[in-house]
Amino acid sequence: MAHRGIEIVDFFRPACNRKNLFMTNIVTGMEAIDVEDQLHCKFSQFGLLHEVQVFKSKLQGKGDNSDQPSETTTFYAFIKFYSLYAAARALHDLNGKCFIGEKCCKLTYAKRQKGPEEPYCLSVSQCVDLASYYMGFNGWSTEIRLLEKDSNEENEGVVDSDIATIRYMCVVTLYITGHLLSCQGFGAWEEKYHKAAIDPKDRITLVGKTKKIASQRAKQNAFSKLLLIILPNGKVTVEVNTTIPDYFPINDDQDSQKLLKVNELDKEPETNDEDVDDALHNLQDLQENIDDKQS
Repeated sequence: MAHRGIEIVDFFRPACNRKNLFMTNIVTGMEAIDVEDQLHCKFSQFGLLHEVQVFKSKLQGKGDNSDQPSETTTFYAFIKFYSLYAAARALHDLNGKCFIGEKCCKLTYAKRQKGPEEPYCLSVSQCVDLASYYMGFNGWSTEIRLLEKDSNEENEGVVDSDIATIRYMCVVTLYITGHLLSCQGFGAWEEKYHKAAIDPKDRITLVGKTKKIASQRAKQNAFSKLLLIILPNGKVTVEVNTTIPDYFPINDDQDSQKLLKVNELDKEPETNDEDVDDALHNLQDLQENIDDKQS
């Protein structure tokens, strides 16, 4: 197995085939859910798993397994890691040595042919699992800084006046305890309902759902800015990906709340010419003193 170098793990769904192992020749009398549990148990010792997928083989019962008992089923599976090196280690240690049922399973890298996909952020629970695995349960924390209802009218933009909208926005700060880092995430969610067909209790439930999803999206957005840097010795450091823009709501008494994206300054900062001249003179004097000493 190749020497381990530095690896960067982000909080997006793993899309690389080198993180995805493909297992065949799983012949067993167990149900698919039991096979999944066994695979999860065997492979999780090498690193955190993103998912394990088990499928029934399409070749089942086509005559090429005549020695196979009728009460058994043939499966194949995909085992996806967050880490390249965890997947490589599992392949190295288990290929030709992994038994599910009575037969030795075959293991290789997946070769899923897919075009470029837009990266999808992990779910909140997956973000929590990944952060806790590499940074420890106490290595990070979140704080809700803003959770408020959108100032727009509930039926704004809706043709049917009987339709109302509940919309909440949330800003969350994610703190990385051991690295003195923090970043913010923004999330929003809305639900529509018929004014005449909803009672107060149902509306309260809908408000609670809207707040919950808005806060979850804000946490996802915050986690998406983190980069976990796995060093060759296994230690983990954390950085914030500054290339991901920040979106924050702006309070405006005249307008409804909008999202602000800052890409660049409208103009260069003003400089004081006298300060610049003084700095140049000081540099010139310093250079003359150096020249005098050298001569």
